[in-house]
Amino acid sequence: MDKRHDAIETAKLLSGALSFDDLSRVVLKIIRDEVGIDRGTIFVVDRKRGEIRSSVAEKMKVGEIALPIGSGIAGTVAETGQTIDTQDAYSDDRFDAKFDPLLNYETRDIFCMPIKNNGGEIVGVLELLNRTRPLTNGDKEFLTQLTVQLASALERLAKMGS
Repeated sequence: MDKRHDAIETAKLLSGALSFDDLSRVVLKIIRDEVGIDRGTIFVVDRKRGEIRSSVAEKMKVGEIALPIGSGIAGTVAETGQTIDTQDAYSDDRFDAKFDPLLNYETRDIFCMPIKNNGGEIVGVLELLNRTRPLTNGDKEFLTQLTVQLASALERLAKMGS
């Protein structure tokens, strides 16, 4: 766990120094290395527009992904604040399969959790695709701690008026 503790401390230090997109890239790499996923996306909630937008989506050749809040798995997490862990994306009615052909990708499983600020408001969504192994409770706690750093960076961004 020392390695994970170091990763969280690194994210804390970088959250004030990097842009949100750069911090997101670092956090997704940490997650990929520590938790074992193929791809990850961090979405930012835009309440004014009623949607979530991808800040960073790994290994994508297309631009930003935008979904209405409440649509798809990530949009559902943004609306409800509940973590969704589905082992078979195509058997989940909330999964929007139109993105796989657009991204030339095959989503098998999804772990998607809210990013909440200190007030408990959902400010983002972390979506992880195609695990290389089952997630442990330790993995989930690690992910929760990393989302705290992402939420802090989003709050800083909001205060700067971006």
